[in-house]
Amino acid sequence: EALAMGAQQRLVTVEGEHRQARETLAEVSSNLQQKEATLSKTEAAFAEATKLQEEMLVALDANKTGKELAERELAEASAELKEAREYQASAEALATAKAEEAERTSHRCDALEEQQARAELAVQALEEQLEGADKDLAL
Repeated sequence: EALAMGAQQRLVTVEGEHRQARETLAEVSSNLQQKEATLSKTEAAFAEATKLQEEMLVALDANKTGKELAERELAEASAELKEAREYQASAEALATAKAEEAERTSHRCDALEEQQARAELAVQALEEQLEGADKDLAL
């Protein structure tokens, strides 16, 4: 009985770990989705900054008298573009890290599921032994 209770307690512990790992996986997946949304926004900002930079170049060629203004705006657009690229690189690195974390969590969940299955088999075997012992005692 003590073995069965110990195995049952271990099964409860493994189930709790399994549940916690699944929750962690869900959280990581949610974070990854958020990072992917952020990456999409960054790409849009990158495209807008590139478009703005191209417009500034056209304005510079078209209006020589506004050259100083256009150069200043171009510098600002370039700075924004650089910032957008850095932000995109950061978002991509974070998304990669989250994907790797999700992969590790998934492997941990798989291992916990296997451990849970083994624990359930052990509990079943101990229960069968206990029934056999009860029958032997009844004789």
